[in-house]
Amino acid sequence: MKKRILLIMPILILMLTALYACGPTFYVHRYNIKSVHKEWADAIGLFSHDDLKVLRYNTDNNAISLSIKYLNGMEGYEEFCDVINAHNKFVAENPDFFPNDTKITINNELENGMYLSYFSNTVSDDYMSELVEENTAKLQYMYINVFDVNTEIQENPNIEIDVPIVVVANDYTNVPGGKRFAFLSEFKNAKYVITDFHNVEYDRSDVCKDIHEYLPDVEVYDVVHTTGQDYLEKCQ
Repeated sequence: MKKRILLIMPILILMLTALYACGPTFYVHRYNIKSVHKEWADAIGLFSHDDLKVLRYNTDNNAISLSIKYLNGMEGYEEFCDVINAHNKFVAENPDFFPNDTKITINNELENGMYLSYFSNTVSDDYMSELVEENTAKLQYMYINVFDVNTEIQENPNIEIDVPIVVVANDYTNVPGGKRFAFLSEFKNAKYVITDFHNVEYDRSDVCKDIHEYLPDVEVYDVVHTTGQDYLEKCQ
């Protein structure tokens, strides 16, 4: 009997592991949202889009973090951008809804936990804070690694995102250029584009020229990575 149990147990463990790995994904629903945030969630259409799924909703220490997965390629990404714009509109119309020190992040995320891009009302690094003009719950900052995405870098005349700071990152191997910056034309009111490239040699003037092809009036800054103290340097 004991031998039989010893033989069966590994099989059961393997079956449970496979079931867990292949099991359904559990999404966040409206009833998971705190009552204090339900007005906001309804206003931004968080659960009213066919091609959007909320993977995570976390609140802790005056911080709100949403992780959203979009479906059906560009159609889903357009809906994702609609949520970003709807959030900023909601904050403009309800300036007292969120406490001043609330940090809000909306992630464009895959189910494996990888972020394709994210939006936030605060910058991720202190050396970028000099570019932030106001303390607001509006999303002011977008981070995107243009080598991790496909849909997001396609120029789409139907998308217009009202975020003043865009941070463009690389994959630690390549330097973006040309059409990989085409998505920047969707940021009609952008003031700053920050290039955050690691471990590659590149000509800043060429990168700056490529960015200005799509956003001729923005100021371009490059993150200079040094040991212990990174800083911004304006590109001419």
